[in-house]
Amino acid sequence: MGDLVVSGGATTAVAPEELERAGVLLRRLSAEASSIAMELASIDRIATRATLREMGAPTSALEAENDIAQATIVLGEVTVIADLHGQALQFAADGYTTVEQFVRVMFGSGMGDLASAGGALSRLGPLGLILAGGAAAAASNPQLRGHPFFVNAVRESVMSSDDALLGYLGVPRVVSRALGDEGLGLTGASTTAAVLAGLGGAVGLVRNTPVRLTAESVPTEVRPVEGAEGRLDRVPTPTDGDGAQITIERYEYEGKPDAFIAYVAGTATFDPFVTDEPLDMESNVLNMVDGSSASAEALRQALTAAGADASSQVQLVGYSQGGAADARVAESGEFDVQGILTFGSPTGQIELPTDIPAILVEHDDDLVAALGGRQDNESALLVNRRVYDDWQVPTDEPVPAHLRSNYAETARMMDASTGELRSTIDALDSLTQGATRVTSTNYEFERVTGSASVSGRS
Repeated sequence: MGDLVVSGGATTAVAPEELERAGVLLRRLSAEASSIAMELASIDRIATRATLREMGAPTSALEAENDIAQATIVLGEVTVIADLHGQALQFAADGYTTVEQFVRVMFGSGMGDLASAGGALSRLGPLGLILAGGAAAAASNPQLRGHPFFVNAVRESVMSSDDALLGYLGVPRVVSRALGDEGLGLTGASTTAAVLAGLGGAVGLVRNTPVRLTAESVPTEVRPVEGAEGRLDRVPTPTDGDGAQITIERYEYEGKPDAFIAYVAGTATFDPFVTDEPLDMESNVLNMVDGSSASAEALRQALTAAGADASSQVQLVGYSQGGAADARVAESGEFDVQGILTFGSPTGQIELPTDIPAILVEHDDDLVAALGGRQDNESALLVNRRVYDDWQVPTDEPVPAHLRSNYAETARMMDASTGELRSTIDALDSLTQGATRVTSTNYEFERVTGSASVSGRS
């Protein structure tokens, strides 16, 4: 067993032929803009500012020369952007049938034929090869899924997936570097997630629906929570759309406003198609893109139902997907978040507030946490632990290092720690001190799919 390592640190389906037609028009626009830019450049080479001055041309001619130069620049931008979007639409059109084929092969008959699935994904270019190669390797050797080397390779692949995507679309390397992490920071893992979300929406895999509260338990009095293990223990565990996904504790004090702690569960169903469950695979994808996922929206609604508002002090705790939903709500600034604690959550590329106590727990051999990419929240405390030694990874679980029981053991080690980690846990506990009454309420949500449903208390 490894030691702790603490460091600071709604889519619309579009027919493929329509996508192809739009892509052709954009590429024609790109070619036309390029042609006009070349003609203007020819004129500009002849009618230079020096030549115009020698000829005694009026001021208006010099201004026209400036306009030609500016127009050439604009046309160059139109050429690049129109061509990029044209190729992207063609990529999406190809991806429509590719993703559909992949899903059918992978989920239509068990795990299906991995060779066929890999062939389908390879049509998506380098990005597909990353997914296909990783899936095939992990499936052929279950212990590989939990080896830190492979997990880190997946993490780095997530970080470079946007470069692979832009490269496949024909964007020059110098341009992708300027747009990405090394330049303006306009692209990243979320770019790839957004593209995959769009492709998934085309085949019914990603359909961003509203959510609604369907059941709310009667509040019950509980003891104030303590420590990392105590917080993880209070995270609910729904399965396959059955049970509460979120628990909210309300802390009441004498002479000051109430505070709240939200506990958000992990993924409740792994069905690749959209279900009535908000904590599903669709929300996993959208949490990588922005805060619009059904799981993040359910958390907002649960906090509001419990009585929290924008001024309320809130602490967020989550396991797996629940931690990603927590991070998105904390990032949004919609509540006065006073601390966050996540276990095995893909939060690496979700920017957390830098002025709050934050502890992010990730096992080095946990593939789920690695899918969030490199952990960029440098102001947070990152707690790492390697659960299994070398190749002694159990083969009877898909991702054994992600098991909640393993994170519970890590939480116990955290509670026994000293130094900065202990101080940060104490900072989380400070929110609960002095409470005169603590009540706990469970909340259950479902996606709104058009059928009527009556909310109730249970």
